[in-house]
Amino acid sequence: MRRNRFFIGMFLVLLLLIIGEFYVYANSSVFEGEDERISFVVTGDNLDDWETLKSGAETAALDNKCQVTFLNSPTSAGVEGEIELINRQIYEGAEYVYVASGFYDELYTYIKEQGLKNKVRFVKNGNCDDDKYSIIADDYSMGSDYGKYIIDSGLTGALYVMYSNESVNNCNFIHGLEESVEDSEVYLKKELVTMDDSSLINHIYNIYRSGLYSGMILLDDNVLDSAMSLGIDQKSDFAIYGVDDRQAAVYYLDSGLIQALACKDDYTMGYLAVKAVLNNGEKVSDEGVPLYYIINKEQIYSEEYEKILFPFVK
Repeated sequence: MRRNRFFIGMFLVLLLLIIGEFYVYANSSVFEGEDERISFVVTGDNLDDWETLKSGAETAALDNKCQVTFLNSPTSAGVEGEIELINRQIYEGAEYVYVASGFYDELYTYIKEQGLKNKVRFVKNGNCDDDKYSIIADDYSMGSDYGKYIIDSGLTGALYVMYSNESVNNCNFIHGLEESVEDSEVYLKKELVTMDDSSLINHIYNIYRSGLYSGMILLDDNVLDSAMSLGIDQKSDFAIYGVDDRQAAVYYLDSGLIQALACKDDYTMGYLAVKAVLNNGEKVSDEGVPLYYIINKEQIYSEEYEKILFPFVK
């Protein structure tokens, strides 16, 4: 009888140890984020354009042992494509979905109406003040700082500001840019272009040849690539300023084809987005963390900007 009681006691102790170990393991998994699933839905036809944002998110996920999934919604699919991907990710178990939306206003309205603000957040593209949990660069401040940079460089005269989509990002950037050049010797001419590539290239060439402008500020990849295809001689004193964070834009700057580049810090935004989820759903403070940069050719390979511009170079 005593032996039976001894074995029963040992069995109960072992069972308690197993239960305790399971409890510790389960809580450790939640704390370390091993079961967390975070999805990113980005707008664009090429997921490779989002590699820097993805690299930042995956670095944070690796540090915290959680899963990160990136999906792109083609531009032609509109906001409906983004909505479909978001709902699918939530249905499949994603705790949070971050969206770099090309259709911010429409998507923001949908998320509010559907009561999804506790699950869906914005990253990179959007309005800074609308959602304290999203990780968004301040386009207004970037535009304002770019204007001050251009004035400080000594440029005077008229600048042609061109963009191919009327997004919240461009609108806020232009607002900051306009206010920064008030009472200066820099004047702005704005144009939203909706023409095909061939017509756009000819249009840019005619502006350059007119002699009416000191240069251009090009706000997205479409207009910047069109201008670069012309091979404008920078010795002509026609200044070109880009607003773009692709590797192609860094190449234009490095080759001396443009004077300066305003770019968002996709790497840090991706990293902070994941950290925010793992911090009990609260936003990680980004106070003092720059989420955009204005750089010239001499700064490209500096220690300060190398990780931002070349996140894959170890």
